[in-house]
Amino acid sequence: MFILFLFFLIINSTQSFTEGIQYFEKLSLSSTEPTYTSKAFSYILNHGGYAILSAGRNSYDPYDFDLEDSAINCRREQLQNDLLEHGYLFSTIRGVYDGIEETSFFVSLFNNTIEQIYEIMNLGMKYNQESVIYVGQERHQSLVEQQLIYINGALNGSYISGNGFKIFLPSSSMIDNYSEVNVCPVNKFVFTLIFDFNYLYKYDRQRFLQINTSIRRNKSSEIEAVRQANVMPQRQQFFFSVS
Repeated sequence: MFILFLFFLIINSTQSFTEGIQYFEKLSLSSTEPTYTSKAFSYILNHGGYAILSAGRNSYDPYDFDLEDSAINCRREQLQNDLLEHGYLFSTIRGVYDGIEETSFFVSLFNNTIEQIYEIMNLGMKYNQESVIYVGQERHQSLVEQQLIYINGALNGSYISGNGFKIFLPSSSMIDNYSEVNVCPVNKFVFTLIFDFNYLYKYDRQRFLQINTSIRRNKSSEIEAVRQANVMPQRQQFFFSVS
């Protein structure tokens, strides 16, 4: 059933969000089970159409820093329920970033609408996350842009752009800056997304509308780009803390 749904998701990506929800509800999927095959997961990373978010501890917020683990676990369960209520297909991801272990959710998106982008951002803000990852769906691998969007804190209103990812063998001795997801039938997919932390971009509604109607712009002409080399703190090589 998992494989059939991914085939549906890839081939029929132009169908309505409502139809996607209805199909999803029939499957009664659980995020604790493998949602993707290794091949399907690699396809999604290559072509976009996903988001990554968490309800974990925001290490830059003193309030979150003092929360008990039980409170964080409860918050994570609430986010999982929110994703189910919104009809999203998602899978749990375990990762380690800057030495901190984090549990996040890899969420498949049914469309590239501006409403869905802001829904993901609002979920991140609801659970006091510093940032979320959004990757719009593109048919051509070379056009996929990964966006680490800051929704709280000093960098709120900006984002980091990136392209590509690295895959590691499940048996590799990775100890930091990696993510791992269970895939079908019984396996693990270990990877890290690549972001360029030398540049910080300002985002606005029109920017997202342009990206999600496939109006691509020449990178060299992005007038809103702000050079941040030696200014932007190199806090992460791969964001996924969404916290």
